[in-house]
Amino acid sequence: MEFTGKIILPLIFSFCVFSCKTVTPVALLEIKPMPREVVIQKKLEYEPIFSVMKILEISEINGVQKYIIAKLEADSGEIKVDSMGEIAADNSFGNVLGTVKVLSMGGGFLRGAIETSTHKIPAGSYIRVQIGQKAKEEE
Repeated sequence: MEFTGKIILPLIFSFCVFSCKTVTPVALLEIKPMPREVVIQKKLEYEPIFSVMKILEISEINGVQKYIIAKLEADSGEIKVDSMGEIAADNSFGNVLGTVKVLSMGGGFLRGAIETSTHKIPAGSYIRVQIGQKAKEEE
């Protein structure tokens, strides 16, 4: 046993020493930096899409204008409950009189609560509610 141990140990050692190859560091000599191309994207600007409706009735509680009923237009789109809108005397919305919160919709009518108002809202006023937005066209 001793004899075989004396022979096997040097054989294993010599096998390991001579079979190992020298390790060279891996160097990538042909690496070039990637060309840098800077792409500047234009900032998209969005414009809102509004649904404009005519107010049919304004109800008062204790002399304060509180609720409105407006006729839904065919192009009303997706008006969501609890969305906010603006109230104006004419449909150009140059002078905004207040804000309205959409309470419910049904039967072709919109019911809303007047949140704020700066002036008394006349009969036949208009409300507009944002229903979406689209990207502005480049000029």
